[in-house]
Amino acid sequence: MHGYGTLTHEDQKQGYTGWWASNVFEGFGTETNILNGITYEYTGEWRNSVKEGYGHFRIGDDFEYVGDHDSDEFSGKGLMRLGSGVDYLGGVKASKKEGHGVLIKSEGAKQEFCGEWLNDKREGPGVLIRTEALQALVGNWKGN
Repeated sequence: MHGYGTLTHEDQKQGYTGWWASNVFEGFGTETNILNGITYEYTGEWRNSVKEGYGHFRIGDDFEYVGDHDSDEFSGKGLMRLGSGVDYLGGVKASKKEGHGVLIKSEGAKQEFCGEWLNDKREGPGVLIRTEALQALVGNWKGN
Protein backbone atom coordinates (compact mmCIF):
# COMPACT_ATOMS: atom_id res chain seq x y z
CA MET A 1 0.00 0.00 0.00
CA HIS A 2 1.22 3.49 -0.82
CA GLY A 3 -0.41 6.85 -0.11
CA TYR A 4 -3.24 7.53 2.35
CA GLY A 5 -5.48 4.72 3.52
CA THR A 6 -7.13 2.68 6.25
CA LEU A 7 -6.44 -0.86 7.40
CA THR A 8 -8.97 -2.49 9.73
CA HIS A 9 -8.45 -6.01 11.06
CA GLU A 10 -11.32 -8.50 10.80
CA ASP A 11 -12.04 -8.36 14.54
CA GLN A 12 -12.57 -4.56 14.26
CA LYS A 13 -10.33 -4.16 17.34
CA GLN A 14 -7.20 -3.05 15.50
CA GLY A 15 -6.68 -0.54 12.78
CA TYR A 16 -4.58 2.19 11.21
CA THR A 17 -5.58 5.25 9.24
CA GLY A 18 -2.88 7.42 7.74
CA TRP A 19 0.01 7.58 5.33
CA TRP A 20 1.76 4.52 3.94
CA ALA A 21 4.92 3.90 1.95
CA SER A 22 5.88 0.45 0.65
CA ASN A 23 3.28 -1.23 2.89
CA VAL A 24 4.50 0.35 6.18
CA PHE A 25 3.14 3.22 8.27
CA GLU A 26 5.06 6.28 7.11
CA GLY A 27 4.30 9.90 7.94
CA PHE A 28 1.26 10.89 10.01
CA GLY A 29 -1.39 8.42 11.12
CA THR A 30 -3.54 6.92 13.87
CA GLU A 31 -3.30 3.36 15.17
CA THR A 32 -6.03 2.01 17.43
CA ASN A 33 -6.06 -1.26 19.37
CA ILE A 34 -8.71 -2.52 21.79
CA LEU A 35 -7.45 -5.09 24.29
CA ASN A 36 -9.65 -6.42 27.10
CA GLY A 37 -12.07 -3.54 26.53
CA ILE A 38 -9.36 -0.86 26.89
CA THR A 39 -8.58 1.41 23.93
CA TYR A 40 -4.93 2.09 23.10
CA GLU A 41 -4.53 4.87 20.55
CA TYR A 42 -1.54 6.64 19.03
CA THR A 43 -1.87 9.59 16.68
CA GLY A 44 1.33 11.04 15.36
CA GLU A 45 4.41 10.53 13.26
CA TRP A 46 5.58 7.15 11.99
CA ARG A 47 8.72 5.95 10.30
CA ASN A 48 8.84 2.39 8.94
CA SER A 49 5.80 1.38 11.12
CA VAL A 50 7.56 2.65 14.28
CA LYS A 51 6.39 5.60 16.42
CA GLU A 52 9.03 8.20 15.60
CA GLY A 53 8.66 11.95 16.17
CA TYR A 54 5.83 13.90 17.79
CA GLY A 55 2.64 12.15 18.82
CA HIS A 56 -0.21 11.58 21.24
CA PHE A 57 -0.57 8.19 22.96
CA ARG A 58 -3.59 7.30 25.10
CA ILE A 59 -4.67 4.28 27.14
CA GLY A 60 -8.38 4.56 27.91
CA ASP A 61 -8.99 7.39 30.37
CA ASP A 62 -6.11 6.37 32.67
CA PHE A 63 -2.95 7.44 30.83
CA GLU A 64 -1.98 9.99 28.21
CA TYR A 65 1.36 11.09 26.75
CA VAL A 66 1.90 13.95 24.35
CA GLY A 67 5.41 14.52 23.10
CA ASP A 68 8.43 13.05 21.39
CA HIS A 69 8.80 9.38 20.46
CA ASP A 70 11.88 7.43 19.41
CA SER A 71 11.78 3.77 18.34
CA ASP A 72 8.25 3.23 19.77
CA GLU A 73 9.22 4.72 23.17
CA PHE A 74 8.60 8.08 24.83
CA SER A 75 11.87 9.93 24.39
CA GLY A 76 12.71 13.64 24.35
CA LYS A 77 10.25 16.12 25.90
CA GLY A 78 6.67 15.37 26.79
CA LEU A 79 3.63 15.61 29.03
CA MET A 80 2.39 12.51 30.87
CA ARG A 81 -1.04 12.50 32.49
CA LEU A 82 -2.18 9.70 34.75
CA GLY A 83 -5.84 9.32 35.65
CA SER A 84 -4.84 9.46 39.32
CA GLY A 85 -4.24 13.23 39.18
CA VAL A 86 -0.51 13.04 38.48
CA ASP A 87 0.98 15.14 35.67
CA TYR A 88 4.60 15.20 34.55
CA LEU A 89 6.11 17.68 32.12
CA GLY A 90 9.74 17.35 31.12
CA GLY A 91 12.42 15.08 29.81
CA VAL A 92 11.80 11.42 29.04
CA LYS A 93 14.04 8.61 27.86
CA ALA A 94 13.07 4.99 27.18
CA SER A 95 9.51 5.88 28.37
CA LYS A 96 10.77 6.98 31.83
CA LYS A 97 11.20 10.39 33.46
CA GLU A 98 14.76 11.56 32.72
CA GLY A 99 16.43 14.97 32.81
CA HIS A 100 14.72 18.12 34.04
CA GLY A 101 11.02 17.89 34.77
CA VAL A 102 8.08 18.92 36.92
CA LEU A 103 5.73 16.42 38.56
CA ILE A 104 2.43 17.69 39.97
CA LYS A 105 0.20 15.55 42.16
CA SER A 106 -3.19 17.27 42.36
CA GLU A 107 -5.19 14.61 44.24
CA GLY A 108 -4.69 13.28 47.77
CA ALA A 109 -1.52 14.64 49.41
CA LYS A 110 -0.92 17.47 46.92
CA GLN A 111 2.68 18.10 46.02
CA GLU A 112 4.95 19.34 43.27
CA PHE A 113 8.52 18.41 42.45
CA CYS A 114 10.72 20.42 40.12
CA GLY A 115 14.16 19.06 39.45
CA GLU A 116 16.25 16.33 37.91
CA TRP A 117 15.11 12.77 37.15
CA LEU A 118 16.98 9.59 36.29
CA ASN A 119 15.31 6.30 35.39
CA ASP A 120 11.89 7.46 36.73
CA LYS A 121 13.32 8.58 40.10
CA ARG A 122 14.27 11.97 41.55
CA GLU A 123 18.03 12.28 41.14
CA GLY A 124 20.04 15.45 41.69
CA PRO A 125 19.02 19.00 42.59
CA GLY A 126 15.34 19.71 43.06
CA VAL A 127 12.55 21.29 45.07
CA LEU A 128 9.63 19.36 46.59
CA ILE A 129 6.64 21.49 47.56
CA ARG A 130 4.01 19.96 49.83
CA THR A 131 1.09 22.25 49.08
CA GLU A 132 -1.22 21.41 51.98
CA ALA A 133 1.59 21.42 54.56
CA LEU A 134 3.03 24.68 53.16
CA GLN A 135 6.48 23.08 53.03
CA ALA A 136 9.28 23.45 50.51
CA LEU A 137 12.16 20.98 50.66
CA VAL A 138 15.23 21.97 48.66
CA GLY A 139 17.98 19.45 48.23
CA ASN A 140 19.97 16.97 46.26
CA TRP A 141 17.77 13.90 45.69
CA LYS A 142 19.11 10.38 45.39
CA GLY A 143 16.95 7.70 43.74
CA ASN A 144 13.53 8.45 45.23
